[in-house]
Amino acid sequence: MKKQKGILLGVMCFCLLVYLCNRRVAGINMIPLKRFAINYQPVAKNRSASFTGIQLPAPPCSVIGILNKSVINVEYEKYVLLIFLKLAVFEHATYHDDFELRDGPFIFTRYKDKSSLLRAYCEILGTNFISKKFGPEYLSPYDAIDYVNSHPDLKKDSLLNDQLIKFNKAEFGQSN
Repeated sequence: MKKQKGILLGVMCFCLLVYLCNRRVAGINMIPLKRFAINYQPVAKNRSASFTGIQLPAPPCSVIGILNKSVINVEYEKYVLLIFLKLAVFEHATYHDDFELRDGPFIFTRYKDKSSLLRAYCEILGTNFISKKFGPEYLSPYDAIDYVNSHPDLKKDSLLNDQLIKFNKAEFGQSN
């Protein structure tokens, strides 16, 4: 009986630890995320036999902390979507194609620096528990365009709207 109580107590402590480590907190300063999103410029990967498209950014530690711990609010959503809208515009203007953002099985790459950005993106786009954790089967920066277009409050934002205008110009072959 003592052994069972010890095991139960250990499991409860482990669950509490996991909860505390994955808990989201309100009131985190968004300035590093804002600065990163506004200054971010996509970069093409080197073309090779295994070319897979664009280079996903590895955010600095201050941004990773925000992505992992902040409550998802309008400001958080806006700056994460801004990064992926910039990726979509660059990808479309450069390659006229759509590439998968993940460069390996998501379950194995989930805890790398870049995956905190992908995880934040999936949490914004997701409609249920599984899609919020792992994203759709094909994760594309173009999903950000559909998401912003389907949310009028985000579409009103000047930073996001500027990226939508750039995407439309690239799509219809208009010059800047």
